[in-house]
Amino acid sequence: MNLVREMSNKPEDELKAALKDTKSENRVAAAWAVSDKKLPLQKELIEMLTDKDADVRMSARRSLIVLSFNILNPDWEAQQAALAAGKKPPKPVKDPKSVDYGPERDAGKSGQVSAQKKWTQWFTKHGDKAETPPMSPGSKKQ
Repeated sequence: MNLVREMSNKPEDELKAALKDTKSENRVAAAWAVSDKKLPLQKELIEMLTDKDADVRMSARRSLIVLSFNILNPDWEAQQAALAAGKKPPKPVKDPKSVDYGPERDAGKSGQVSAQKKWTQWFTKHGDKAETPPMSPGSKKQ
């Protein structure tokens, strides 16, 4: 997780470059950091779903799931901040949702390509909501 933390501190252009690093552990950490920073790099993550390294594919998949959660639940962060402060959330999120189109860890090339198509379709439909969110108070510059 130290590598993920290190990647999370990188500016967006360096993080984007790290998604194509020759070392798989850097690609894994960079993919994870993309969702931590809520960066709209879904196209790059979708490309990673056919990476030769299963850990890279799973990290990209995880980040796509997290990005879908953020799109489908735009009020989630405000709700959690209000609850943590002992306040009533402005817009409660009752049933948080996300999507997961894979691929499974052991999926072959056709399963990986199928997952890429499904994720691409989903983000094409929801892409206008996949912008970098406004910074909340106390958050670091992305």
